[in-house]
Amino acid sequence: SGFTDTAYLKWNGPARLTKSMRDNLLLNKKPAFKKEAGLWIEAGEKIKHTKIQKATRIGVDYAGEYRLKPWRYYIKDNKFISKK
Repeated sequence: SGFTDTAYLKWNGPARLTKSMRDNLLLNKKPAFKKEAGLWIEAGEKIKHTKIQKATRIGVDYAGEYRLKPWRYYIKDNKFISKK
């Protein structure tokens, strides 16, 4: 498949997902909302508001006043979240 690692723990964030796929250009410049691309984004299940968690971003101290904004969202108790 061209992926360097298929373990879900290696994919638990956009940077790690991108690094896992770094040697695979098959998806380069493909549309993200079409199944024909091979990897796509689609609507999922509804999540209860009480299960959605907010946190500050990690490693964005350079962003001035925005470094403390709660722009990181995740589903409570989701095993794919790297840091809470």
